[in-house]
Amino acid sequence: RIRSRVIPYCISPEIFEWSGQWLQAKRRSGDILVTAPNITGNIFHLAHYHFLKEFFYQEYFKFCGVQLIELKDSQVGGSLQRTKQMQMFAEASGYLYTYSDPRVCYLPPVEMMIFGGPVAYLKGSLLSRYIGKGGPGEASTIQEAHELCEKFRNEDATLIAEVRASQVSVIE
Repeated sequence: RIRSRVIPYCISPEIFEWSGQWLQAKRRSGDILVTAPNITGNIFHLAHYHFLKEFFYQEYFKFCGVQLIELKDSQVGGSLQRTKQMQMFAEASGYLYTYSDPRVCYLPPVEMMIFGGPVAYLKGSLLSRYIGKGGPGEASTIQEAHELCEKFRNEDATLIAEVRASQVSVIE
């Protein structure tokens, strides 16, 4: 195997128990989930939070990740009980991975893929490397990221099917 195709992370077993739940959800929340952990406890994540607030300020973007301190921001989900988090994943319209580091990928977008949901990601990110340059979920610009997310929210079946198909190798 090519090393870049292996995800050396430990995904908890209950995520696999929820495999495919996104397809079975009776309704979509319209939310686009975004990775944003430890906003107040880490200067790197705080800077990323400011990036998100500048470019993804729309209320339907929901920032997910463990928080050490509760934030008074309706976009920040904070530390949720695992079952509530899984329900949120199952009902979301999609996921947008906004980190572009080509060496690191946080687990939530991979978990969303296991759930069966579509994940958009930035060009140059490790997800881009895993899936292959120019994949249907890849966004070269902030504008393209917004366009992909709008298509997820509008339930564009063709795009969603293409994005989901491109994610199979990551899930495996």
